[in-house]
Amino acid sequence: MEKFQCTFPKALQIIGNDFGIIHNKNLTVNKPKLEYTGNKLSEQKSAIIQVEIRPFQDYELA
Repeated sequence: MEKFQCTFPKALQIIGNDFGIIHNKNLTVNKPKLEYTGNKLSEQKSAIIQVEIRPFQDYELA
């Protein structure tokens, strides 16, 4: 909305048109700012999450 200075419904039309969900001849299809390369991140190892359980302090409950 801010980029195109338009209303919310008009912004939804622009988004739908850009993604090919709707086809509106009155709207131009905007070029994407980022190119999708198809690269996927591979999982390296499992995350180790450690927690320490303690009772709440008085200042946390106030």
